[in-house]
Amino acid sequence: MKLSCVKTANFGYESILFYNMPRLTPKEYQMIRFLLKGYSNKGIAEELDISPNTVKTHLNSIFTKMDVKGRKELISDLFY
Repeated sequence: MKLSCVKTANFGYESILFYNMPRLTPKEYQMIRFLLKGYSNKGIAEELDISPNTVKTHLNSIFTKMDVKGRKELISDLFY
């Protein structure tokens, strides 16, 4: 799925405006923010005090909804 996005000046990734984004849960958006900051699954799990398996479940849900195979493709679709 190809998305259009706008990165607003001086605010970084937190202020990306997404268009044509499939409906994601607040937790899934939170996962995307961690991915954009370069966190590993283990790092996300530690920050949120959840298991790495739970992180993997959320990420797989995002990948399915966004019709991508993994984090690299997700990030590529968000920005290019």
